[in-house]
Amino acid sequence: MHGDDDTGHIKDLQDLNDSLVGEIRSGNAAVVVEMQALKAEMHDFRAEMNAFRADMHAFRTSIIEDTRDFTRALIGRFDRYVREMTTELRRLSEETRELREESRAQTQALLAVLDRLDRPQPGGAAA
Repeated sequence: MHGDDDTGHIKDLQDLNDSLVGEIRSGNAAVVVEMQALKAEMHDFRAEMNAFRADMHAFRTSIIEDTRDFTRALIGRFDRYVREMTTELRRLSEETRELREESRAQTQALLAVLDRLDRPQPGGAAA
């Protein structure tokens, strides 16, 4: 009877072993499935990151081009303004020179008139 007991006990151990092996295999299968899901998520995440990087690159390129265009336009306007101001300053300088010459001529004419007034008049009368 002892032999039947051992056979039953061995059978129980084999069943337990088979059950544990099954659980380990199903557990490993669950781990494998979870790892595959994580790999898929990582792949999707990498794809999203690459798309984000591409978008950021396009955005930076766009900003650089917009800034370059704005700067060119601003410099163009500044150049036109400087040319216009230079032209106006030259005109004003020439006008100032002409006014100085006119003022000198008028001053000399007035001094000449005053000199004549200060001279004794023929016949001794002062004007």
